[in-house]
Amino acid sequence: MTGLSTMRKLFDVELLINIAARSAVGILSATVFSLVVWWGTRIFLRLNPADLGLEIYFLTQATIIGGAATVVVVVSWWNTQSSRRVHWLSTALTLGVTVFSAWLFNEIRGIETHYALSGGVLRVEVFSIRHMVSSLLIGAVVGGNIFAATLYLYRAARHNEV
Repeated sequence: MTGLSTMRKLFDVELLINIAARSAVGILSATVFSLVVWWGTRIFLRLNPADLGLEIYFLTQATIIGGAATVVVVVSWWNTQSSRRVHWLSTALTLGVTVFSAWLFNEIRGIETHYALSGGVLRVEVFSIRHMVSSLLIGAVVGGNIFAATLYLYRAARHNEV
């Protein structure tokens, strides 16, 4: 019995170290890659919020940052033991969750609605690209990594894939 419990403890520690390393790589790499891709699209596309409307602009930016974050998050949480179908399904779901979480976090933290949600204050709308990008990055990177980690933990616990 002691050999089995020792084996279980080693597996749990190994899994925790694996999750910590994947989380660190996923968060840092997704942040850097998303910023690089965002700067590249900003230089080449020159999207203007006045031309698109603020809602479509936010959704476009969430797609750019969330899509870039998804690439790194999926690679960070890649499991070689899973089937090709599981890989495609987890990639598609992670893309959806990452883009949605970027957009949602930006909307919740939005400059023009933040104080109105909590205090009911009427104010002039202010647009800040720095605030938008930081909101989108936090939402995409954290949301994508949490979702991918959840899928990874499910596969590790349910199907013994590490």
